[in-house]
Amino acid sequence: MEDPSHLYELLETLEAGILSLEKDRSADPSVAIHRLFQSAHNLKSGLAMAGLHRASRRFHGLEDGLDDIRRGRTPWTSAWADAVFDTVDRIRECLDRGADGNLETEFQAPSPSLDKGIAVALTPAERAYLPTLSPGQHLYRIEKLFLPGLTQQEFEDHLIYEDIRDCGSLLSVRPGWDEYTQASGETVVRFLFSSPRTADDLGNLFFDPLIELAVPTNTDPSGGKAAPRYRLLVVDDDQVIAQLVSRQLEPYGEAVLATDGAIGAEVFRREFDAGRTFDAVILDLEMPEMDGHRTLQAIRDHEESQGVHGFDRCLVFMNTSNPDLAKVKASFRLQADRYFIKPLSVDQIKKDLEDYLPWLENRRKEQKAREA
Repeated sequence: MEDPSHLYELLETLEAGILSLEKDRSADPSVAIHRLFQSAHNLKSGLAMAGLHRASRRFHGLEDGLDDIRRGRTPWTSAWADAVFDTVDRIRECLDRGADGNLETEFQAPSPSLDKGIAVALTPAERAYLPTLSPGQHLYRIEKLFLPGLTQQEFEDHLIYEDIRDCGSLLSVRPGWDEYTQASGETVVRFLFSSPRTADDLGNLFFDPLIELAVPTNTDPSGGKAAPRYRLLVVDDDQVIAQLVSRQLEPYGEAVLATDGAIGAEVFRREFDAGRTFDAVILDLEMPEMDGHRTLQAIRDHEESQGVHGFDRCLVFMNTSNPDLAKVKASFRLQADRYFIKPLSVDQIKKDLEDYLPWLENRRKEQKAREA
C-alpha cells in the first residue's frame, strides 16, 4: 500500500469537524457538515485507491448518511458523532495494519429518533415565504460551499444561478456578496427558490444539497388544482418534526409550516384576515422565541376579536415533551382541544383528527349555509 499519510490526515480532519459540531451547538453547523461530507467523500475514494475496498464501502455508507444530514433529511445528533468516531477508529486500525479483511463493510447509522440535535433550520427570511407560495409551487433551498476570494463578478455569475432559473424562480441569496466578503473562510451560501417541479425531478440536476422546505397541496387526477378538504397549520421549532407531521397529514388537506410561535401566530392572523382560515393547528408548547401557550393565546384572541366563538374556532392540538400537569391544565384553560406528550405519535394525531372530521364537515356546511 502506498504512503497512507494523506488518509490519516483526512481522518483527523473528520474528527476535528465532529468535535467542532459537538463543542458549539449554537453556531451555524452548515460549513462543518459540508466539510464532513467532503472528508468522507475523499476518504471513500482514497481508501479505494489504496486497495482498502471494504473500508471504502463502509465510508460509502457514511457518505450517504452525511449527505442526508446536509440535505436536511436527518438531524446531526450526538449518536451520529459516536457512530462516525467508531468508524474512524476502525479505519485507522486498518491503515495501521495495511489491510481491511476483517472490517464490516456496512456503516451502522444511528436509529431514527425525535432527538432535535442539529437540523438544517429555516431562517426567519425563509419562513416569511411559506405562506406566500403560489398554488402548485414547491419551496427549495440549495446550499453551496463557496471558497473565499471570489470576485464579485465570479460570485454573481456562478453557474448555479442559471441552473436555478432554468427550473424555477430565484427568491433570495444569503449571504450576499457584501456579507460573503466579510467571512474569514469557506462560506455556505443559501439559494432560496420556488419551482413547480418535484424534488425527485430536480434531485439529479444539483450536486449540492437540495432541501425541500414546503410542498404544494395535492392535485386531482386530472392535473387541475383541487381545493384542499382542510387547512392545517403545523407550528414547531424542530424542522424535522414539523416536516414529518405535515407530510403525514397531507391526505387530509393543505399543511402550512411555521417554525416558531411568533411566525405561526402571524401566519394564522394573515390567513384568517385573507379569508383562508385554518381548520386545525398542531402546536408545539416549548419554542424559544414564543412558546405554545402565548401562540395559542394569540390565536384565540384574534378569533375573539373577529367574532369567532365556541365551536366555530379552529381546533388546536398541543404537543410537548413536558408532562407537567400544570402546563396541561394551562393549555386547556387557553382552550386547546387535545394535548400530546412527546415522543410525538403522528398516528395518534391522525386518529384524533379523524375523530373530528364529521364535526369539521358539519361545521363547514353550517358556515356555508350562513354565508348563503
